[in-house]
Amino acid sequence: MDETSLKMWPGVRKGLVSRTWRKTGPYPLRVQRKAGLSLRRSATSYVAFIVDVDAVQETLPQNLIGNEHLLTHAAMDELSAEPLACRFCFLLRRKSAWIDTTCLVHLI
Repeated sequence: MDETSLKMWPGVRKGLVSRTWRKTGPYPLRVQRKAGLSLRRSATSYVAFIVDVDAVQETLPQNLIGNEHLLTHAAMDELSAEPLACRFCFLLRRKSAWIDTTCLVHLI
């Protein structure tokens, strides 16, 4: 089992230089450079089960776990309307995106 935390805001890379304004108006592909505190702190957890055998690996579950603020009811309805690319990929909405014993028991 492998558990990885995925940050929702990677931050601004060092050395990124962009002009934000030109004479005819703003640049259309401007990078968003600022984020609120909640976006900078938010993250999801990705849990995957890994084995060496390719035939078995294709059938093992992959889980993306998000908290209630990130995966709202409206977002879950929108995401569940479209089929996932993998039939063994699951979205879990929990109070917290942290992996604790109850979440781990549920995954196993």
